[in-house]
Amino acid sequence: MTSLMYDPWMAQRLWRRLLVGANQPLRLGFALDAVIVDGASRLVREESAPLGPLATLRRFRLTPATDAAPCAADAANRRAFLLSPPFSGAYSVILRDMAAALLPEGDVYVIEWLNVARVLDAAPRFDFDDQIEMIWRAIRRMGPGGHVVSVCQAGPPTLIAAAALGAEAPLAAPASLSLMSAPLQPSAAPSPVSECIQAQSLEWYRSRLVSRVSRETGARRWVYPADAQLRLMMSTLAAQSPTKDELSRLISRDTGDAPHRLSFLEMVTAYMDLPGEHFLSSLEQIYMSPEGAVSPMRWRGVEIPAEGLRGIALSAVEGGEDRVAAPGQTTAVVDVVPAAEGVSRRRILVDGLGHFGLFYGAGWREKVAPRLLGFIRSVERARARRATATARALEAAPTMVEAVRA
Repeated sequence: MTSLMYDPWMAQRLWRRLLVGANQPLRLGFALDAVIVDGASRLVREESAPLGPLATLRRFRLTPATDAAPCAADAANRRAFLLSPPFSGAYSVILRDMAAALLPEGDVYVIEWLNVARVLDAAPRFDFDDQIEMIWRAIRRMGPGGHVVSVCQAGPPTLIAAAALGAEAPLAAPASLSLMSAPLQPSAAPSPVSECIQAQSLEWYRSRLVSRVSRETGARRWVYPADAQLRLMMSTLAAQSPTKDELSRLISRDTGDAPHRLSFLEMVTAYMDLPGEHFLSSLEQIYMSPEGAVSPMRWRGVEIPAEGLRGIALSAVEGGEDRVAAPGQTTAVVDVVPAAEGVSRRRILVDGLGHFGLFYGAGWREKVAPRLLGFIRSVERARARRATATARALEAAPTMVEAVRA
């Protein structure tokens, strides 16, 4: 079996990336300044607001169709999407293709995780519970009735954040939550990745942490280093076939929205240092527990009731060829989450796609996005029907004065 390393041009690019190393800046820009809408290029406006010391909320939205006369459709009925990327080493820009495809449908918010090596003094600790809090804040910032899409490792903390918000303030909850390739219960459908992770103890992983000095502050912090993650990715690519393995195929034949601006190779070989306490607590709560992180759901030691998800439509999006979070890891929990009448629970199984193809490239745009948007539109129609029925019931109900007179 051939691998990318046997392609002279590709091997040169990979080894150059390895020599450059994984020591990256605070963030990597999205290079998302224009998208094609109805055959025409539309400029994109980017805004940002801090969520916490290690997280920023990016907002992308289309500029008006013309400077003088904004299109009516641009101002009315714009959906809001929140993309929740994994905080597991890769930069949040890994979801750029998702954002580009969703922008014609609404404003896109993206939680951007920042490189801890650049902000040490402002973030003395950051663990799994802190990630839940940042996601909870982001959903509140987006506003009620929006649609949250989480990817991979972000699935468990995003589900917990949505449940907490739904239990505390149902009117502020999102309309839907789509969990893509999320390891909600790895033991329900073991994959090569989950089995590899579970083969070692937490103490073994603790020994892989290193003390690194921040270039910004001179302070020391224990981290799971970026260069270790890069070496692992390079060894994975060395064993893969560019024709049979999805990861190598996406690198060698990049089908992203704008690979000339930001290639898939750049995205999957750019890593940040991870806070040691987050690395360990994520492993412990997601992979080391037989029931996973959401059975039951807990946040800072407090159990979050699943009832908080009753009013939120849920979809589980899985790739039939996913070797990171195998089909069944996501639906194992979503299938049993309680739902109010008329609130949907849907499984979207996409045959022929692996982990990365679910959110990047032609597979995402042609196979996943249409089904995801179909689910979201069905949620909006159901909400509109319920709102209409409620309004009619209120109109038909006698007023207090009429009741007294009767």
